[in-house]
Amino acid sequence: MAVSRKNSIDEEREYPEEILEKPEVFPDHLHAYTRSGLTVDDAEFMHGFTPEQEDKIFHKVDWRVCPMLAVLYLISHLDRSV
Repeated sequence: MAVSRKNSIDEEREYPEEILEKPEVFPDHLHAYTRSGLTVDDAEFMHGFTPEQEDKIFHKVDWRVCPMLAVLYLISHLDRSV
């Protein structure tokens, strides 16, 4: 029996369960990433970062996205109240 997983362009890839169960072929660290919704390719990419690098990247994204979301919420609120 094969398990299908979607990659980043929504194409399903078939992975035999034997491969997914073998740690030397499909390591356990990738299971945590794929269970959280990432594709296998994205999980392999994310595994290349250290936790410190991950935190730094997420922090940078937060500082760039949150102000823009705040502005959008402000505009939305003004649009409703005026």
